[in-house]
Amino acid sequence: MKSGKGKFLYTLHFSLYTKIPCGGFFLLMRNFIICAVIKMQKIFFSALVLIFALTFGSVEAAEINYGASKIYNQTEMNAAIKIIKKQFGKWKGCKLHNVRYAGDDANNAENLKWLNDLRPQENFSQCIEFFSDFYVSPNTNTTFNPESEYKNWQWWLARSEGGKWQLVTFGY
Repeated sequence: MKSGKGKFLYTLHFSLYTKIPCGGFFLLMRNFIICAVIKMQKIFFSALVLIFALTFGSVEAAEINYGASKIYNQTEMNAAIKIIKKQFGKWKGCKLHNVRYAGDDANNAENLKWLNDLRPQENFSQCIEFFSDFYVSPNTNTTFNPESEYKNWQWWLARSEGGKWQLVTFGY
């Protein structure tokens, strides 16, 4: 503060110094503005968190049903489910409800031939199918219908003996 005829408070405003009388009302207004700016920052950052959450598909809360398999153990299924979740996570505004093992019957010669035909450069010897249900929000950038539930969405993965699962195709 500067003393003289009147008391003045020097503040930096748009890179210019201006004199503001240092009365109670002006201090009250200054404090009010500071509080308002802090609240606006909190709202802004909360909105950013919400936008970020809607930017990618939600997979964390998905229920997993491994079913009963005589071919694959839970570790092998988890490796396949991890790939499904990674793909699903790219879908903005979608929420994965569940992933279900389709059963051992899907690992048959006909399905293996089909998956090998889709990827002629591969030589798959095993395949696995999962189903999933999910919701598409109105804030999606996918080709899915907004505000829709999708049931029994198919996920087909295949691998060579001892190899890693590859997502070959998905859909209805």
